[in-house]
Order: sequence, then C-alpha cells, then structure tokens
Amino acid sequence: MFPAPTLNHGLIGNGSLRFFPLVRRLVEEAILQAPRPDTSIWEFRSLLGHYTFSRAMCWVAIHRGAAIARSFGESALAAQWEAIGAREQAVILKRGFNEEAGYFTQTLDGVHPDASLLLLPTLGLIEPRDPRFLATLDHYGHLLTENGLMLRYRSPDDFGVPTSAFTICSFWWAEALALAGRLEQAVEVFDRVCAFANPVGLLSEDIDPVTGRLLGNFPQAYTHVGLINAAVTISELLEARDGKVRAWSSPDNSRWPAVAIPQS
Repeated sequence: MFPAPTLNHGLIGNGSLRFFPLVRRLVEEAILQAPRPDTSIWEFRSLLGHYTFSRAMCWVAIHRGAAIARSFGESALAAQWEAIGAREQAVILKRGFNEEAGYFTQTLDGVHPDASLLLLPTLGLIEPRDPRFLATLDHYGHLLTENGLMLRYRSPDDFGVPTSAFTICSFWWAEALALAGRLEQAVEVFDRVCAFANPVGLLSEDIDPVTGRLLGNFPQAYTHVGLINAAVTISELLEARDGKVRAWSSPDNSRWPAVAIPQS
C-alpha cells in the first residue's frame, strides 16, 4: 500500500497546532459518517445508499488525518485513527469488490459499476496493479464505455438510464490506465477525449458518445482539472519509462528540458 503522504506544515499553520482542532473535528466527523448512507459523489436526488466512493473518501480523511496527527506528535491519536482507517479500508476492499462480477461496484455489496472508483489508486486505497483493480479496468472498459468514452454509470438514476459520457470520467480512465502501466492505451484514451474540445480547446461536462456534441455545463472547470491531472500523470510515467530525468529545475519548473539517460 502507498505510504502516508508527505505533509507540508505550511498548509496547516506553519507547523503549529493551531489548526489541529479543526483536523480532529473533521476526522471524527468522517469516522461518524462513514457507515451512514448518502447520495454519492453524483448527488442523486433520492437514491440513498452505502456508496463505495463515499466510504473511500471517508477513509481518505481518516488516513490523512492520522498522518497529520503523527507529524504533530499526537502518537496515541494517530494510532487510534490508523486502526480505524485500516478497518475502513478492509470494509471497502471486501464489500466494495464484487468477486463474482470481477470489479468494484457503485455500492457496498452491489453489482453496478461506477467510474468514480477509477480513482481508488489515486486516493491510495489500493495499488494500481492490484489484480482486483486491473480486473475493474478491464470490465469498465467494456461496461461503461460508449464509442471510446466513459460514462459515470449505467444504472438508473432519478432521471432514468444515463446515455451521455461524463468527460472527467474519461480522463480518470486515462490516468488509471497509466498508473496500471498501460501507457499506450492511456495516451490513446487521453488523445481521443481531447479531440472533442472546441476550437479554443475547451471541453464540456458531458459528451454525446454518438454525435460527439458537447453537453451540460460549458466550459466545465473540473473537466479541465481531470485533463491536467491525467496529462501530468501520463507524461511523468512516460518519461520514467523512457529513462528521462530532470537533473534540476528552476522555480517555475519550466526552464530545463527532460534529459534522456544514455543506454548502455
């Protein structure tokens, strides 16, 4: 499993305990809310459930909170949160993965796929090359795609069965493929989605996978956040694969080009 994140104390009071009561309150709230039903990342109007991604995000709060507590010398509290986080992670990996279907499901003990679960390795909950996640990638590539674009889910929501592709989900797909070591496929997906941008390079919230028409909010900020994250991940992994390094960098990280390592 991924190590605990490196913490920048400048983000939480220059290393002081000034903001720790807030951190503690947020972690305790995440612990309290984790087992409760909600309406998911997709904000369903009426479909309360135990959504796998929601549970995963509560785990993120607990896991990161434990790392912050440990960095401030709160060892006993960090150990307590780490134990709770480990139990939460076990619940998600056991009940969020459908052994019979072979993929992570929208709800705990569920059957439906959900593209938000492509983020599980990014969150650090599971290794990107874990067989369960690789199987999820394989199944999602068939179950949730239409003409090479990723839908959020195919299960009925408050408005019926969705038909449009959710643009950020395709970028999540590309990033997940890259993390899993499938770089060529990741580049293919990334380039395919970018090709739907308008003449000034902007993308919408949704894309009609049949006509290519841009739908929903336009331009959509988080679509472009997904694009940037996927681009950074893919480019860094491509450079690592091809033996390129940056010996040093300028303050804006743009002055020095990547340098190829000579092959012996």
